[in-house]
Amino acid sequence: MKTSLRKSFAVLSSAAVAAGLLLVGGTSAQAMACGYQVEGTPATQTVYYHCDGSSKVWIHVDFISHADIELCVGPGRTELGNVFIVQNAWYAGALCNTVGDIRDPR
Repeated sequence: MKTSLRKSFAVLSSAAVAAGLLLVGGTSAQAMACGYQVEGTPATQTVYYHCDGSSKVWIHVDFISHADIELCVGPGRTELGNVFIVQNAWYAGALCNTVGDIRDPR
């Protein structure tokens, strides 16, 4: 069950990343608070602002009812999904190479 959940979530996450990532240059993101945010009216969209204008980092994405993932993000704004799916996100403590890559945090 663990493997099939991981596989299905990896597929879902990859599709979400491919369809929904919106990256904005570091300058715009610096006007916003860094890290995990909930936006919109009503507030339903989760985003992560990576405020360092030159690095790509792994963030841990905490899902409400699915296995968590780590996602490689670049500078600026990254859309993560709806608040009913994504509960939180934080810097995972490491640099990464390719924006959009996904790895298992365990």
